Amino acid sequence: MKKVIFLLFLSIFSFSYALETCYKGYYFFLPLVEDCITYEKNKISAYAHSTPLGSLFKRVEYKGYSIHKENLKPEFFYFVQKEGNKKMIHKYRFSEDYIFFEKEIYKLEGNRYKFQKKLTKKIKNKDYFDPFTASIYLYNVIKRKKEGFLNIFYDGRRYKVPFKVLKDENLEINSEKHRTKKIYLHPDFKTKGLLKPTGNWYIWVDKKLDIPVKLELTFTIGSFKLLLEKLRESSIRN
Repeated sequence: MKKVIFLLFLSIFSFSYALETCYKGYYFFLPLVEDCITYEKNKISAYAHSTPLGSLFKRVEYKGYSIHKENLKPEFFYFVQKEGNKKMIHKYRFSEDYIFFEKEIYKLEGNRYKFQKKLTKKIKNKDYFDPFTASIYLYNVIKRKKEGFLNIFYDGRRYKVPFKVLKDENLEINSEKHRTKKIYLHPDFKTKGLLKPTGNWYIWVDKKLDIPVKLELTFTIGSFKLLLEKLRESSIRN
C-alpha cells in the first residue's frame, strides 16, 4: 500500500500521469454533491455536481481549470458555474502586474442559455492566486508555516484568507488510514450564488500526498462534509 501511495505522490509531478481525487459531499447523512479534482503538471482541473438526490433540492454543476507556472505563479483560470437557471463563466488572466478579469452571465430560457451581460476589470496583481492554485500553495506552505494568509483572487475581488494548522490527526476513511494535518480557514468572499463561503472551514490534508482527505465546508446553502471516495493515477492523453 505504501508503494502505491508513493507512486501516486510522484505522479503529481510527472509529464505522463495525472492524479485524480474524488469526494462525496454529505449534508448530515445525505449524499448531495460529488466533486473530482485532477492534478497534472502545471494544471488543476475540477468538476463538481449535485447527485440525483441533491438535484431535488437545487441542481448545480461546476467545472473549470487553472494553469500555473513551475513556481505556482498563476497564468489562467477558467470556471463555469451552473446554478438553477443561471450560468456564469469566469476567465482570469494573470500577468506580473495585473489580473484581467472577465465574467459572462447567462439565464436559461427554454432549453438554451441566453446571454445577459459581461463584466470586465483590470486589477493590480500583488502575488494573488486563483482559487485552484491557492489550494496547492496551501497544501505545501503548511509544511513550514503554522499560520498565515492566502492571497486569493475570485469573482473580481482580492482576498486575504487566514489559515492555521490546528493539530496532527490520524483518520480512517473508507478503510484507508491517513496521517493528516487539520487546517482551519476563514474565507469571507463577497460573491453571489450557492458557492459563497461562510463561517469556518476545516481541511484534513494527508501528510504524504499533500491532498485533502476530509473537508468540512460551509456555503450559503449549508454545511457539508466531504470525504475522499477515490484516489487514482491515470495516463494523460495528448
